[in-house]
Amino acid sequence: MERQLAVNEWSVIKSQPTERKQWELFYRFWCLKESYVKAIGVGITVSLRDIVFKLDEKVPNTQKFITGTKVFVKGVEQFDWVFEEILIDDDHCAAVAVNVSPENYSNLSSVDRFQFLNVEELTSQLESLSDPDLDYGRSFSAKPDKP
Repeated sequence: MERQLAVNEWSVIKSQPTERKQWELFYRFWCLKESYVKAIGVGITVSLRDIVFKLDEKVPNTQKFITGTKVFVKGVEQFDWVFEEILIDDDHCAAVAVNVSPENYSNLSSVDRFQFLNVEELTSQLESLSDPDLDYGRSFSAKPDKP
């Protein structure tokens, strides 16, 4: 993974006092990179070392998003990106790349922002794409659990 992060990102990671803190920062950088390349539509097909993050000095927690992290591509700061970072729990972080200038970020509605949904909220507006195929359902259910 050393070739996926920039030298200064590794420096930040390796400066941490414990292995756990190092892993936390590694995953934070990885989530940020993944959120950005997905948002620009290229996935992990570009050199991730060219996408460098300067972390918000605040530490993500489970209560509130932090949004001060900056991204630089080939050394040039990208001013039209905001990164929402939060901890899901003690072992999982999340980062969402929002393509909006920081001065316009506060104008986004809460619907436009990353938010936690429970199962009912997530499925409340589901619509079926096709009619159920009852024969397929029965034949699938009749298969043995193990081949």
